[in-house]
Amino acid sequence: MLKRSSWQTIDAPDEPSGRRAQALRMHANYTALLAPSDALRESYRHAFRITRTRIHTMVLPRYDLLRNPDMNRLDMIISNHPELFAATPLVLYAPSARGGMRSSEGSGAANNDTEGSHRQIEASKKLIQATEVRDLTLVIKPHPRLASQYASLTDGQDSELAQLLNLPHVFLNPPIDTLDLLAIVDHVITDYSSLAFEAATAGKPVWFYLYDHDDYLDTYGLNVDPTQHVPAACFADAQTLIAALAQSSLPSTVQEQFLRSFVQPPEKTQVTAAQQIARLVLQGIQ
Repeated sequence: MLKRSSWQTIDAPDEPSGRRAQALRMHANYTALLAPSDALRESYRHAFRITRTRIHTMVLPRYDLLRNPDMNRLDMIISNHPELFAATPLVLYAPSARGGMRSSEGSGAANNDTEGSHRQIEASKKLIQATEVRDLTLVIKPHPRLASQYASLTDGQDSELAQLLNLPHVFLNPPIDTLDLLAIVDHVITDYSSLAFEAATAGKPVWFYLYDHDDYLDTYGLNVDPTQHVPAACFADAQTLIAALAQSSLPSTVQEQFLRSFVQPPEKTQVTAAQQIARLVLQGIQ
């Protein structure tokens, strides 16, 4: 949970108002909550308004899948999508959703609701252009809240984006589950998404495209700021990011430390994450 969410972002652009959250009893009555590490327990407590005693440090079952992917399934995906492997490396870009953003240069008032998403589209264009120069294959997996906007813009509303997305090395939202993509790509680019933790768990080099870092901090805030933990992997400029990416093929030791700080696997290697959660549920029933 890099970015703040739920009760932490009440009244932010495109987020629930405090009044509505109170009326709907948002996130009320949870018996237990799972946090991936002790370092994030306090953030989860504020986000979901739950006592620390109900927060358990446990990873989700996807941790086991990311560490040990189903190779038969991956072979099937590769054979069904040979176009993704016409050039290498294969790079996944999975940005967070954007809505209205407060500008750090302006009065602090929210801009119109599409300002943040418009900036993301423009940033995507620059990333596509940067990967074309390096002969990389780029897979763009926008947040579900923005997937329809990308699609509508390619239907004629944005001719430049439509042209860029028609380039042979670019694929928008292919019908492949994100967890499967994490297993087959060579690099992952994100921003404030917890996908960064999942990509690092899968052993992929993770890069942060933070073209709106100051505005995002001002509007939503972060629980974990990548610029403080993995500064060498953070970039505001697409060309500089891709140049650094092209020179690296393995996660850095700093990234591995970043992962260990915020994701704690089961202490016993023979115990899966699913088994650990099942034991917690059974204890609650008893």
